[in-house]
Amino acid sequence: MKTTLELSPPLFEQAKAIAAEHAMSFKALVEQGLHMAISALQQNDKKYKYKDLSVGGGGLSAEFVGESWAEQLESIYATHVTSK
Repeated sequence: MKTTLELSPPLFEQAKAIAAEHAMSFKALVEQGLHMAISALQQNDKKYKYKDLSVGGGGLSAEFVGESWAEQLESIYATHVTSK
């Protein structure tokens, strides 16, 4: 099928040069590039979707509201510390 593409002059010149370096036609380079782009986009569509494993709840416990993460850790692990 015949079609017309409008490319920026620098892109066109670069593509022509690369096609020539690899002993291929401009058409072959464009087709190869389209195949690669389509394949990449289809792969992105097939990315793994994680199942929602959230357990609900109301978020942060009231006792920890306003505390930094370090303060929360200190409060949590303070109950697990045993003295000898």
